Amino acid sequence: MTQKKIIQIAVVIGVILVIVITGLFVFGKKEKPKGRYTMDLEVWGVFDNSSDYSAVFDDYAKLNPHIEDIEYKKFTIDKYKKELINALAADKGPDIFMIKNTWLPEFEDKIVAVSPQIITEKAFDENFVEVVSHDAKDGSDIYAVPMSVDSLALYYNKDIFNSMGIISPPTTWEELSEDVKLITRYDDESNQIIQSGIALGTAQNINSAADILTVLMMQGGAEMSRNGIATFNNMIELAGKTVNPAERALQYYTQFGRVTNSKLYTWNDEQHYSLDAFAEGKTAMMINYSWQIESIKHKNEKLNFAVAPLPQTDAKNKRIYKANYANYWMFVVAKDKKLSQSDSSSKIKLTNKIRIHEAWQFIKALTFPSKNGIILTDATTGVARKYMPTMDYTKEYLDITKKPAARLDLIKEQRKDPVMEPFVLGNLIAKNWYHPNADAVERIIANMITQYNSGEVASIEEALGLASQRINNLMR
Repeated sequence: MTQKKIIQIAVVIGVILVIVITGLFVFGKKEKPKGRYTMDLEVWGVFDNSSDYSAVFDDYAKLNPHIEDIEYKKFTIDKYKKELINALAADKGPDIFMIKNTWLPEFEDKIVAVSPQIITEKAFDENFVEVVSHDAKDGSDIYAVPMSVDSLALYYNKDIFNSMGIISPPTTWEELSEDVKLITRYDDESNQIIQSGIALGTAQNINSAADILTVLMMQGGAEMSRNGIATFNNMIELAGKTVNPAERALQYYTQFGRVTNSKLYTWNDEQHYSLDAFAEGKTAMMINYSWQIESIKHKNEKLNFAVAPLPQTDAKNKRIYKANYANYWMFVVAKDKKLSQSDSSSKIKLTNKIRIHEAWQFIKALTFPSKNGIILTDATTGVARKYMPTMDYTKEYLDITKKPAARLDLIKEQRKDPVMEPFVLGNLIAKNWYHPNADAVERIIANMITQYNSGEVASIEEALGLASQRINNLMR
């Protein structure tokens, strides 16, 4: 073969390679559907950073041919609700936003339930812990879906436990009381608390005090509300006796903070805020949610502590109620939003119906299992296609943020993690109760604790009666 012929063959091969490589770049790129609608999605939330979602949002935007971009906007908790309500009132809010699990009564008229064609009630109930069905639904209508659920657990100082010869954290309140008696130390002359057993008993200097008292009521058998009325102060039949579980709970909780007539006195209003006192090693135990793990590490990276499941009531052949308290955020879809055609590169006019459809499709993809693919439906034609994401979006988010799962399949995995296990076990028995203004109710319960401790009210019965009356005034 002549040199000229070899050169000609080489040129031909080179041209073919250029065509092939160019074709790979052109045809390998996903094209947005011409003549169809495209749009952006805006998501509002608190605490999470945009980096927590970047991989998930990018993957979905590449997956869904109708979504150009997904933007996350973070707010501070103190400004979030006000800015959100103002924006929604002007129809200029986000497409998707987060609400606390107790906020549904406040926001139900501002959000829209998901179509059963996107999420069925059966699939919803089968995939998430029970408390989610209570918090996210009104009847059979599903208004919200979470990626994570959080519940209370017991934080304990391992060094203090070891020094006192306490081998393991308490599993019941009875065991906890005995540990508190052993751990608490006082100054011989002033009787001031030198070492606290647990941050319990008061309200103003204890993080989540109202939640802790509420879960004590629930564990005692209290029905917190019924048909829109607060009923936690009602009497119940328990082990053949008529008792008031709310009275028992308030009596037990406050005795840790009452110096008179209490063998469990271990805390008072002079102590540092519970998070700080625990981080400083001044109290051996506190009860809190999973997100405080990083707060404690940030305050004292050398603190030797661990987390255990929330104590429960000792059975002793009596009827008991295993319970925890849920505190978490859920994704919802705004009912109305002013749309501009500049939001879309498509010729089809965007409508709220299309926007709501795409917002809910995204929430489902974000929160439900996806190992078998994601079914996405065109809002205008009804044509459905299956797409394969590169990751389970919820698992990716939980791995980054170190939060406990809301989904049952992921709880099975997180139980293998000793840090996550107490919280996901708590999620399985977590409860909530209907109250229309969660922030106001929290203040009422905290004020009840303070009033009883200070003697501002004459009795525990009066304290509970005033609190239930104030909450019922809100409900009306």
